[in-house]
Amino acid sequence: MNNTSMSNRMKVSSYKRLNTVEDIQRDLMANGPVHAAYTVYKDFFSYNGGVYTQTSNTVAGGHAVEIVGWGTQNNKVYWTIKNSWGAGWGMKGFFNIYADQCGISNSVWSGVVDAEDWVFMDPNNKPSPGPNDADSHCT
Repeated sequence: MNNTSMSNRMKVSSYKRLNTVEDIQRDLMANGPVHAAYTVYKDFFSYNGGVYTQTSNTVAGGHAVEIVGWGTQNNKVYWTIKNSWGAGWGMKGFFNIYADQCGISNSVWSGVVDAEDWVFMDPNNKPSPGPNDADSHCT
């Protein structure tokens, strides 16, 4: 870690499983990104744009991602997802997947962050002011 990096830890005050596409959409609008787990098939690794549709029957494993939005195509809902594989993969680190593919809508969780419990750490691991401290500010 270089001397200009900052890391933070957040406490989740509550969490819940979202059970339907409509629940996921409502929670995205109310609270922002949600987290999902899904089955990865071999063809997913070659994704480079559009809305992913599973064509392979070979399971490569599982993966956890962050759903950040949604859209519709051909009257079907798809999720826009932030992946952890970096900007060189997919659509600059993001991908779209139909809501009914790979179990993506079956294991979705929403958490509410308790902003009062944020702890910001400087590179030397010394706490710095949090968002509710009188000396904190945004730049």
